[in-house]
Amino acid sequence: MDPTTASSTSTQPAASLAGGLNAGSHHINIHLDHPPHSHHHHHHNHHSHHEQLPHQKHQQQQQGPLPHTASYYRNCTIGGALSSSLRWLLNPIDSVKCNMQVHPKEFPSKSVTAGLQTLYNQGRMYRGVTATMLAYGHQTGMKYPLYEYNKHVLTEMFPQLAEKNKTLIYLLASGSAEAIADVFMCPWEIIKVQLQTSTANSTRGLGAATLALWRQPSPLYSAMTPIWLRQVPGTLVNFVCFEHSVQWIYQTIVFAQQQQPHRPNMTKQDCSTTTQLAVTFGAGYISGIVSGIIS
Repeated sequence: MDPTTASSTSTQPAASLAGGLNAGSHHINIHLDHPPHSHHHHHHNHHSHHEQLPHQKHQQQQQGPLPHTASYYRNCTIGGALSSSLRWLLNPIDSVKCNMQVHPKEFPSKSVTAGLQTLYNQGRMYRGVTATMLAYGHQTGMKYPLYEYNKHVLTEMFPQLAEKNKTLIYLLASGSAEAIADVFMCPWEIIKVQLQTSTANSTRGLGAATLALWRQPSPLYSAMTPIWLRQVPGTLVNFVCFEHSVQWIYQTIVFAQQQQPHRPNMTKQDCSTTTQLAVTFGAGYISGIVSGIIS
Protein backbone atom coordinates (compact mmCIF):
# COMPACT_ATOMS: atom_id res chain seq x y z
CA MET A 1 0.00 0.00 0.00
CA ASP A 2 1.37 3.43 -0.89
CA PRO A 3 0.93 5.82 2.01
CA THR A 4 0.40 9.36 0.89
CA THR A 5 1.82 11.93 2.61
CA ALA A 6 3.55 16.13 4.34
CA SER A 7 6.05 20.04 3.98
CA SER A 8 8.50 21.24 6.54
CA THR A 9 5.63 22.40 8.66
CA SER A 10 2.91 20.17 7.30
CA THR A 11 2.81 16.61 6.08
CA GLN A 12 1.12 14.96 3.10
CA PRO A 13 -1.37 16.36 0.66
CA ALA A 14 -4.02 15.67 3.25
CA ALA A 15 -2.19 17.74 5.85
CA SER A 16 -1.49 20.37 3.22
CA LEU A 17 -5.23 20.53 2.57
CA ALA A 18 -5.63 21.24 6.25
CA GLY A 19 -3.02 23.95 5.99
CA GLY A 20 -4.82 25.46 3.03
CA LEU A 21 -8.13 25.38 4.85
CA ASN A 22 -6.51 27.17 7.76
CA ALA A 23 -4.64 29.67 5.63
CA GLY A 24 -7.27 32.30 6.29
CA SER A 25 -6.61 32.15 10.02
CA HIS A 26 -3.20 33.83 9.86
CA HIS A 27 -3.08 37.27 11.44
CA ILE A 28 -1.65 40.30 9.70
CA ASN A 29 -0.45 42.90 12.18
CA ILE A 30 -0.60 46.47 10.88
CA HIS A 31 1.24 49.05 13.00
CA LEU A 32 0.04 52.64 12.70
CA ASP A 33 2.46 55.44 13.45
CA HIS A 34 1.03 57.93 15.95
CA PRO A 35 2.74 61.29 16.39
CA PRO A 36 4.11 61.69 19.93
CA HIS A 37 2.21 64.21 22.03
CA SER A 38 5.07 64.50 24.46
CA HIS A 39 8.48 63.12 25.15
CA HIS A 40 7.09 61.03 28.00
CA HIS A 41 4.36 59.61 25.78
CA HIS A 42 6.91 58.70 23.12
CA HIS A 43 9.13 57.02 25.70
CA HIS A 44 6.18 54.97 26.97
CA ASN A 45 5.26 53.80 23.48
CA HIS A 46 8.84 52.86 22.81
CA HIS A 47 8.89 50.44 25.72
CA SER A 48 5.41 49.07 25.08
CA HIS A 49 6.41 48.27 21.50
CA HIS A 50 9.37 46.13 22.56
CA GLU A 51 8.01 44.56 25.73
CA GLN A 52 5.26 41.96 25.48
CA LEU A 53 2.94 40.86 28.20
CA PRO A 54 2.87 37.09 28.99
CA HIS A 55 -0.51 36.58 27.33
CA GLN A 56 0.73 38.40 24.22
CA LYS A 57 3.74 36.11 23.99
CA HIS A 58 1.47 33.09 24.33
CA GLN A 59 -0.77 34.35 21.55
CA GLN A 60 2.25 34.97 19.33
CA GLN A 61 3.47 31.42 19.90
CA GLN A 62 0.07 30.09 18.84
CA GLN A 63 0.15 32.07 15.59
CA GLY A 64 2.27 29.81 13.43
CA PRO A 65 2.14 28.84 9.78
CA LEU A 66 0.08 25.78 10.70
CA PRO A 67 -1.76 26.46 13.96
CA HIS A 68 -2.35 23.28 15.94
CA THR A 69 -5.98 23.85 16.69
CA ALA A 70 -8.93 21.48 16.85
CA SER A 71 -10.09 22.65 13.42
CA TYR A 72 -6.64 21.97 11.97
CA TYR A 73 -6.62 18.37 13.22
CA ARG A 74 -10.21 17.95 12.02
CA ASN A 75 -9.17 19.05 8.54
CA CYS A 76 -6.22 16.65 8.68
CA THR A 77 -8.62 13.83 9.53
CA ILE A 78 -11.08 14.68 6.76
CA GLY A 79 -8.37 15.26 4.18
CA GLY A 80 -6.57 12.09 5.22
CA ALA A 81 -9.68 9.94 4.94
CA LEU A 82 -10.51 11.37 1.53
CA SER A 83 -6.95 10.81 0.32
CA SER A 84 -7.66 7.06 0.37
CA SER A 85 -10.50 7.45 -2.13
CA LEU A 86 -8.28 6.41 -5.04
CA ARG A 87 -7.95 3.00 -3.44
CA TRP A 88 -11.72 2.63 -3.54
CA LEU A 89 -11.71 3.11 -7.30
CA LEU A 90 -8.75 0.75 -7.72
CA ASN A 91 -10.44 -2.01 -5.73
CA PRO A 92 -10.46 -4.40 -8.75
CA ILE A 93 -6.67 -4.23 -9.08
CA ASP A 94 -6.24 -4.77 -5.35
CA SER A 95 -8.63 -7.71 -5.59
CA VAL A 96 -6.57 -9.23 -8.43
CA LYS A 97 -3.43 -8.91 -6.31
CA CYS A 98 -5.03 -10.64 -3.33
CA ASN A 99 -6.46 -13.42 -5.51
CA MET A 100 -3.09 -13.99 -7.16
CA GLN A 101 -1.68 -14.64 -3.71
CA VAL A 102 -4.55 -16.86 -2.51
CA HIS A 103 -5.66 -18.54 -5.76
CA PRO A 104 -2.55 -18.67 -7.99
CA LYS A 105 -4.03 -21.27 -10.35
CA GLU A 106 -7.17 -19.28 -11.11
CA PHE A 107 -5.31 -15.96 -11.15
CA PRO A 108 -1.84 -16.47 -12.68
CA SER A 109 0.57 -13.75 -11.62
CA LYS A 110 1.75 -13.09 -15.15
CA SER A 111 -1.45 -11.39 -16.30
CA VAL A 112 -3.25 -8.63 -14.40
CA THR A 113 -5.53 -8.09 -17.40
CA ALA A 114 -6.66 -11.73 -17.35
CA GLY A 115 -7.32 -11.42 -13.61
CA LEU A 116 -9.49 -8.35 -14.16
CA GLN A 117 -11.38 -10.20 -16.90
CA THR A 118 -12.01 -13.12 -14.54
CA LEU A 119 -13.38 -10.79 -11.85
CA TYR A 120 -15.59 -9.07 -14.40
CA ASN A 121 -16.97 -12.36 -15.71
CA GLN A 122 -17.72 -13.47 -12.15
CA GLY A 123 -19.35 -10.16 -11.25
CA ARG A 124 -17.07 -9.35 -8.35
CA MET A 125 -15.01 -6.40 -9.56
CA TYR A 126 -15.96 -4.35 -6.50
CA ARG A 127 -16.56 -7.08 -3.97
CA GLY A 128 -15.14 -5.90 -0.64
CA VAL A 129 -15.09 -2.22 -1.61
CA THR A 130 -17.01 -1.18 1.53
CA ALA A 131 -14.46 -2.93 3.71
CA THR A 132 -11.72 -1.21 1.69
CA MET A 133 -13.29 2.18 2.38
CA LEU A 134 -13.53 1.41 6.10
CA ALA A 135 -10.00 0.02 6.31
CA TYR A 136 -8.15 2.82 4.56
CA GLY A 137 -10.51 5.57 5.63
CA HIS A 138 -9.62 4.70 9.23
CA GLN A 139 -5.93 4.33 8.44
CA THR A 140 -5.33 7.56 6.53
CA GLY A 141 -7.86 9.49 8.58
CA MET A 142 -5.87 8.65 11.70
CA LYS A 143 -2.33 8.72 10.31
CA TYR A 144 -2.06 12.32 9.16
CA PRO A 145 -3.44 14.13 12.23
CA LEU A 146 -1.44 11.77 14.45
CA TYR A 147 1.73 12.55 12.51
CA GLU A 148 1.20 16.29 12.90
CA TYR A 149 0.40 15.90 16.60
CA ASN A 150 3.35 13.59 17.28
CA LYS A 151 5.73 15.88 15.39
CA HIS A 152 4.50 18.88 17.38
CA VAL A 153 4.81 17.08 20.74
CA LEU A 154 8.28 15.69 19.96
CA THR A 155 9.50 19.10 18.84
CA GLU A 156 8.21 20.65 22.06
CA MET A 157 9.74 17.89 24.21
CA PHE A 158 13.12 17.81 22.44
CA PRO A 159 13.72 21.24 20.90
CA GLN A 160 17.49 20.77 20.54
CA LEU A 161 17.04 17.43 18.81
CA ALA A 162 14.41 18.92 16.52
CA GLU A 163 16.84 21.69 15.58
CA LYS A 164 19.80 19.39 14.91
CA ASN A 165 18.12 16.27 13.55
CA LYS A 166 14.71 16.88 12.02
CA THR A 167 14.88 13.58 10.17
CA LEU A 168 14.78 11.66 13.44
CA ILE A 169 11.71 13.65 14.51
CA TYR A 170 10.02 12.78 11.20
CA LEU A 171 10.85 9.09 11.65
CA LEU A 172 9.56 8.89 15.21
CA ALA A 173 6.40 10.87 14.47
CA SER A 174 5.48 8.99 11.29
CA GLY A 175 6.35 5.51 12.59
CA SER A 176 4.27 5.91 15.74
CA ALA A 177 1.38 7.47 13.80
CA GLU A 178 1.30 4.61 11.30
CA ALA A 179 1.53 1.93 14.01
CA ILE A 180 -1.47 3.40 15.84
CA ALA A 181 -3.50 3.96 12.67
CA ASP A 182 -2.91 0.36 11.59
CA VAL A 183 -4.63 -0.87 14.75
CA PHE A 184 -7.84 0.75 13.51
CA MET A 185 -7.31 -0.57 9.98
CA CYS A 186 -6.44 -4.20 10.77
CA PRO A 187 -9.93 -5.73 11.34
CA TRP A 188 -11.33 -4.17 8.18
CA GLU A 189 -8.28 -5.21 6.18
CA ILE A 190 -8.84 -8.84 7.21
CA ILE A 191 -12.51 -8.64 6.20
CA LYS A 192 -11.58 -6.95 2.90
CA VAL A 193 -9.20 -9.76 1.93
CA GLN A 194 -11.69 -12.45 2.94
CA LEU A 195 -14.43 -10.90 0.81
CA GLN A 196 -12.15 -10.29 -2.18
CA THR A 197 -10.83 -13.85 -2.19
CA SER A 198 -14.12 -15.61 -1.49
CA THR A 199 -15.46 -17.97 -4.15
CA ALA A 200 -17.33 -16.62 -7.13
CA ASN A 201 -20.70 -17.98 -5.94
CA SER A 202 -20.31 -16.68 -2.40
CA THR A 203 -23.12 -14.41 -1.23
CA ARG A 204 -21.54 -13.42 2.07
CA GLY A 205 -21.48 -9.66 2.58
CA LEU A 206 -19.79 -7.26 4.95
CA GLY A 207 -22.07 -8.02 7.89
CA ALA A 208 -21.71 -11.80 7.67
CA ALA A 209 -17.94 -11.52 7.21
CA THR A 210 -17.68 -9.27 10.27
CA LEU A 211 -19.65 -11.72 12.42
CA ALA A 212 -17.54 -14.61 11.18
CA LEU A 213 -14.36 -12.73 12.11
CA TRP A 214 -15.63 -12.07 15.61
CA ARG A 215 -16.29 -15.81 16.14
CA GLN A 216 -12.72 -16.82 15.31
CA PRO A 217 -10.26 -17.56 18.15
CA SER A 218 -8.08 -14.48 17.49
CA PRO A 219 -10.47 -12.42 15.44
CA LEU A 220 -9.58 -8.80 15.15
CA TYR A 221 -5.79 -8.57 15.16
CA SER A 222 -4.53 -11.86 13.82
CA ALA A 223 -2.82 -10.01 10.94
CA MET A 224 -1.45 -7.12 12.99
CA THR A 225 2.25 -8.01 12.73
CA PRO A 226 2.26 -8.56 8.92
CA ILE A 227 0.38 -5.29 8.46
CA TRP A 228 2.92 -3.39 10.56
CA LEU A 229 5.77 -4.97 8.61
CA ARG A 230 4.10 -3.90 5.36
CA GLN A 231 2.92 -0.43 6.33
CA VAL A 232 5.44 1.11 8.73
CA PRO A 233 8.61 0.96 6.55
CA GLY A 234 6.82 2.54 3.61
CA THR A 235 5.40 5.28 5.82
CA LEU A 236 8.81 6.08 7.32
CA VAL A 237 10.28 6.51 3.85
CA ASN A 238 7.22 8.39 2.61
CA PHE A 239 7.14 11.08 5.27
CA VAL A 240 10.90 11.64 5.47
CA CYS A 241 11.15 11.82 1.69
CA PHE A 242 8.17 14.17 1.57
CA GLU A 243 9.51 16.58 4.17
CA HIS A 244 12.93 16.82 2.54
CA SER A 245 11.40 17.05 -0.96
CA VAL A 246 9.33 20.04 0.17
CA GLN A 247 12.41 21.77 1.56
CA TRP A 248 14.39 21.05 -1.59
CA ILE A 249 11.66 22.33 -3.95
CA TYR A 250 11.26 25.57 -2.00
CA GLN A 251 14.98 26.26 -1.68
CA THR A 252 16.11 25.33 -5.18
CA ILE A 253 13.08 26.21 -7.31
CA VAL A 254 10.45 28.43 -5.68
CA PHE A 255 12.66 30.80 -3.67
CA ALA A 256 15.28 30.95 -6.41
CA GLN A 257 12.65 32.17 -8.91
CA GLN A 258 10.73 34.49 -6.58
CA GLN A 259 13.63 35.98 -4.61
CA GLN A 260 13.47 39.78 -4.58
CA PRO A 261 16.12 42.31 -3.43
CA HIS A 262 13.84 43.83 -0.77
CA ARG A 263 12.80 40.36 0.52
CA PRO A 264 16.02 38.32 0.64
CA ASN A 265 14.79 35.83 3.27
CA MET A 266 11.58 34.43 1.87
CA THR A 267 9.64 31.76 3.69
CA LYS A 268 6.87 29.39 2.68
CA GLN A 269 4.29 31.82 4.04
CA ASP A 270 5.42 34.46 1.51
CA CYS A 271 4.20 32.20 -1.30
CA SER A 272 0.64 32.00 -2.58
CA THR A 273 -1.67 29.18 -1.56
CA THR A 274 -1.54 27.87 -5.14
CA THR A 275 2.26 27.67 -4.99
CA GLN A 276 2.19 25.92 -1.64
CA LEU A 277 -0.30 23.33 -2.90
CA ALA A 278 1.77 22.80 -6.06
CA VAL A 279 4.89 22.19 -3.98
CA THR A 280 2.99 19.77 -1.74
CA PHE A 281 1.64 17.88 -4.75
CA GLY A 282 5.09 17.61 -6.32
CA ALA A 283 6.71 16.45 -3.09
CA GLY A 284 3.88 13.98 -2.49
CA TYR A 285 4.31 12.57 -5.98
CA ILE A 286 8.05 12.05 -5.43
CA SER A 287 7.66 10.52 -1.97
CA GLY A 288 4.79 8.30 -3.16
CA ILE A 289 6.96 6.76 -5.87
CA VAL A 290 9.89 6.22 -3.51
CA SER A 291 7.79 4.72 -0.70
CA GLY A 292 5.91 2.56 -3.19
CA ILE A 293 9.20 1.03 -4.32
CA ILE A 294 10.25 0.44 -0.71
CA SER A 295 6.96 -1.06 0.47
